[in-house]
Amino acid sequence: MNHKHTLLFCLFAAVLLLAGCAEYRAYRHLDRAVAHEAHGDSETALAIFRATVDMCPEDAVLRRWLGRAYLRSHQYAAAQAEFETALALAPQYLIIYRDLAIVSEALKMPEVAIGWLEKAAAQVPAHEETHRDLIGLYLAHDQLPEAQSLLETVIERWPRAMWAHFQLGGLYLVLKWHERAEEAYAQVLAIEPQNERESELHARTHGELGNVYYAREDYERAEEYFKKALALNPLDDSSLNNLAWLYAIQGVHLREGIRLSRRSLRLRPHAPSYMDTLAELYYRMGNTQRAILIIRQAIALDPDDPDLRAHLHRQLAKFISGTPGKA
Repeated sequence: MNHKHTLLFCLFAAVLLLAGCAEYRAYRHLDRAVAHEAHGDSETALAIFRATVDMCPEDAVLRRWLGRAYLRSHQYAAAQAEFETALALAPQYLIIYRDLAIVSEALKMPEVAIGWLEKAAAQVPAHEETHRDLIGLYLAHDQLPEAQSLLETVIERWPRAMWAHFQLGGLYLVLKWHERAEEAYAQVLAIEPQNERESELHARTHGELGNVYYAREDYERAEEYFKKALALNPLDDSSLNNLAWLYAIQGVHLREGIRLSRRSLRLRPHAPSYMDTLAELYYRMGNTQRAILIIRQAIALDPDDPDLRAHLHRQLAKFISGTPGKA
């Protein structure tokens, strides 16, 4: 090696060493930033996150850390800028697409959020979690045909994806396709749970099947499945409420219904629909005054769902016009 080549080699080695030192210092700073944030000093943490990026501006991971810090402090434009820069540096860094979707949701731009996840799914079609996130956004924003199509595609690709069968069952139930919903939930129960999350879905499926049978007015089977759900998870507030409501509308086991309804309200004390169940049970028992008191409390909570608000007002009118009950 001649003198010129030796000099070039030494310069190249020095550059690599300096780059390595800068990266080492940046990640040491990153540890400090995380520690400050863990202790509630988010302002100092954010300043250190910025410093890490200044040390290694081409590091997509560090830029994502900074973007997440901006996101946690609700500085959405700054967060978006860091995420987009990180994505340009590492286009297959899938989690950043999700970060950008979260920012877009925070900025009330659901179509943009969906677009980011659609890009992620196109970038890495074999990533199941991306499809799950995208389906969640479709469902959250009432894009039901898109959700259905993607769910069916996911199931075709991953037949044992329990979450996809479960969500498809819920979608069919919303669409009032009760036979399809029953089939989808049956597929969930045919899959052996592999982890705690799947075990939870397996238990919840019994309650959802109870809803299917309730919608079909097969009250005997609805009761059976609500009870199965509660046997698997006694803290399933939804099944507690639904079984109590089932007893209320049939006018049977009313005292047991009140016990179940009160249990559901201990788990979700300010759920207007659960309060409606308890009010209906007292009305059926003849205690109209208590029914009116509870339904007024539910109305005062002013639920977001306009259908539920209208239902609660109809309930109040029914209770007031009914025969006065026992005190």
